[in-house]
Amino acid sequence: MKSINLLVLTSALLTLFTSCKKQINEITFDSEKLKLITEINSDVQLEVKDGVNSEAQGNDNISKSFDGNLNTLYHSKWSGATFPVTLQYNFEAPQTVDYILYYPRGDGNINGNFGEFDLYYSTADSTDLKVGSYDFKFSGTATPIYFNSSLNNVKSFKFMVKSGGNNFVSVAEMKFFQRANNSTEYLSLLFKDDVYSQLHDYIKQADIDKVSDSLFRNVAQQLFDKKYSKYRVQNYEAYRDVQDLVKEMKTSSYNSWENPTGIYFNAGDEITLVVGDYTEGTLKFKTRDFVDDGQFNYPIQKGINKFKVDSKGLGYIEFYSDNYKTTPPVKIHILSGKVNGYFDLQANTSNWKQALDSTVTDYYDIKGKYANHAYRVVDLKAYANDLPKWTETMDKFVYLQYEVMGLVKYNKVPKNHMFSRSVTSGWYANWEGANFDFGAMKNLLNTDGMLLESWGIAHEFGHVNQIRPGLRWVGTTETTNNVFSSLTNFKYNKANLRLEGENIGDDKGNHMIGGRFNAFLNSAIVNKQLWLQQRGPDYSNETYVPGGNADHFVKVIPLYQLMLYYREADKAPWRNQDWYGIVAEKVRNTDESAMSNGELQINFVRNVCIATNENLTDFFEKIGMLKAVDVQMEDYSSAPLRITQAQVDAVKKEFAGYKAPASPVIYYLSANSLDAFNNRLPVQGTFNSGVTNTNNGFVTINHSVWKNVTVFETYAGNTLTKIAMVGSNAKDAAKSTTQAYYPEGSTRIEAVAWDGTRILVYGKR
Repeated sequence: MKSINLLVLTSALLTLFTSCKKQINEITFDSEKLKLITEINSDVQLEVKDGVNSEAQGNDNISKSFDGNLNTLYHSKWSGATFPVTLQYNFEAPQTVDYILYYPRGDGNINGNFGEFDLYYSTADSTDLKVGSYDFKFSGTATPIYFNSSLNNVKSFKFMVKSGGNNFVSVAEMKFFQRANNSTEYLSLLFKDDVYSQLHDYIKQADIDKVSDSLFRNVAQQLFDKKYSKYRVQNYEAYRDVQDLVKEMKTSSYNSWENPTGIYFNAGDEITLVVGDYTEGTLKFKTRDFVDDGQFNYPIQKGINKFKVDSKGLGYIEFYSDNYKTTPPVKIHILSGKVNGYFDLQANTSNWKQALDSTVTDYYDIKGKYANHAYRVVDLKAYANDLPKWTETMDKFVYLQYEVMGLVKYNKVPKNHMFSRSVTSGWYANWEGANFDFGAMKNLLNTDGMLLESWGIAHEFGHVNQIRPGLRWVGTTETTNNVFSSLTNFKYNKANLRLEGENIGDDKGNHMIGGRFNAFLNSAIVNKQLWLQQRGPDYSNETYVPGGNADHFVKVIPLYQLMLYYREADKAPWRNQDWYGIVAEKVRNTDESAMSNGELQINFVRNVCIATNENLTDFFEKIGMLKAVDVQMEDYSSAPLRITQAQVDAVKKEFAGYKAPASPVIYYLSANSLDAFNNRLPVQGTFNSGVTNTNNGFVTINHSVWKNVTVFETYAGNTLTKIAMVGSNAKDAAKSTTQAYYPEGSTRIEAVAWDGTRILVYGKR
């Protein structure tokens, strides 16, 4: 019985196969229809005849927004717009319009970018027909307005803008489009997927030869020959709108160049790309020219998109969605342009050197887990020795900042990447991310050299991550970003600690290893100078201007000390490695819009005491942060910093009931003494032993005798005159000596332990 069934089944399968083969042959025969293929057309941009604006600044009237030049602007009055601002665009003859593209200014400035507005249109028979209400949220990228169906017989459009960035209204270009009537039914005969990247199994060379559209014929040929580049068809991830992320995190902008395509375009190139199905979000195609600083962006949607690119550059897909965490990737097929490729740490770590040899333009994209980068090919070829390791290290630098900011603790690590690139000159941060000059590439692109540059790399990324204004008030622009720098330097380049190890002048110009740290100890603790105004090697007595110039590295030291004490003392019972992240989360969720700079500084003191659950008011008073001050600060712009004695007293009273920290001398902590703090070690030493007085204003103290010291204090009678960090001017890695201050008139030197205990080293009490 089973044998009979098997014979029946075999016969049935043979019949089915014959039928399928016949159908396939018939489909192949039907592919004669491919002869009907014609060229895909671009959408038509409609010409604006003239326009009317309710107000404008001088000659920057509405005509500047339809002159075809993205570098000119319509701009409302500089004194501030009178809302609503009305902008009306008129056509010569009635038009059918399918969508509008609004181009904001392209310089990264938010001024005038559209917020809320109403859109109306008029025909020959009706006026002010409302299209809808919109909110562009002051976005700095081109934004489309798609209509559910074509608007016919349109004579004009009127925008009634109700809000704009910083109370202005500006427009680089307003463009109006009519869709081309492109039938794509024939493509289903050639391709079996919705982005036209897979040929039907039945397609033969003869079928491809019949395709008259040269672009699709070329695609089909390469697919048929199995030579099609993987970069042309990719899945692109959804990310959070950069400006929405800015609002939540209170930082500068993250990467505006997510989703690199690996494809390069020349200005004037006609771009054809096909967008697959996607559930939600907005899509834009963008180019960025990192050589000449040009950029271009164009909204795209499902199906075939065809347009000309205004600016050369590498291509990117901007895909923003409110539900970016769960929104599936979108598949996009880019048929035109030249393949440049990119490096993706998580997808491929091999053959990166060979890939650099295949590039077609000056820059190359690098995708990491937490940061993306764009660097010159010539520099990558010359100096990059291990691109996978380099990318991993950059990710580690960024992730450390996420930890410090509390983003790891509060599960807020962004999906969006940070961004860095190489530039002609300077190290700086801007709306694009961190920028590093070509001259630094020899070190920066080398996996060993980048550790030597860890301070500077973290400094520029840190500018982006400064939480404003709660952790970046006047006077701290070049300070709170160095919290990241000092910690990155400590973790990844201990042999070259900038604050403890740099050979540089102190507050009086004495050149020594650790001079900057000693500048802080003497400016703050001995001379009781106000924080943000403390002198150091960059700004000593000769160049110091009250309220203006002060040493940026000196100012960061007390914040670095708190990092060492609570975060890096991993054996100490007081360890609280998330303290700064707790402070950061607090200010992220605090409305600080009405706070003065002085209130922000006072609030920082309060937040640190709350985060550590300790009374740190003595520490903040000693380092000059919790003191009355009334000064006009110069910090890229001028602003007042005012704290009253009443405010100081109120904070001290508020935390009087909190326990004091275990160490009363946190302000003496350095990386050189961290072990003594971490293990709570008492000072060891023998009076008058291991001390050499050279009678030149200094004594040398040998640490084979004196151990576990934090600083050496120098006195004249009962007056503290100088402080030297342990290990000052030590010439060896083990820091076996300290050069302590002993100017004329000095009477003794004391060694200070982590708990504030003092032991006489030299001289007499």
